[in-house]
This record gives sequence, structure tokens and C-alpha cells, in this order.
Amino acid sequence: MLWADSLEARATSRGLERLEGLLLRVGSGRDPSLHRAELSRAYRAELDRPVLDGEAGELLLPALSAA
Repeated sequence: MLWADSLEARATSRGLERLEGLLLRVGSGRDPSLHRAELSRAYRAELDRPVLDGEAGELLLPALSAA
């Protein structure tokens, strides 16, 4: 049983190494915190828009952030 456990541990280790290699290749190479900050700024800018576009007449259309 010890032999089988050893083989399984090695197979798991190799699988994780392959997974790490794949994830490193598909990564953008950018700092994720910068990407999150850019997305946050873009989304916050959208929150200042009215809920509906177009002529509101006498209706008061709140911004998305207030809705």
C-alpha cells in the first residue's frame, strides 16, 4: 500500500506542476490589482449615469448608484 501511495503522490505532484505551467502561460502577466482598479473605475463611472437614457420629461431619473 505504501508503494501505491508513493505513486499517487508523485502523479499528483506532476499534475499540479503541469497545471501551474498552464496557468502561468495563460496569465496576462499584468498585476491583477491594477486590473481590478481599472475595472472599479470604469464601473464607478457607469454608476453616475441615469437609470434610463432618453428624455425624462418631468420624471426625476436617479443615477444608478442611487437606485
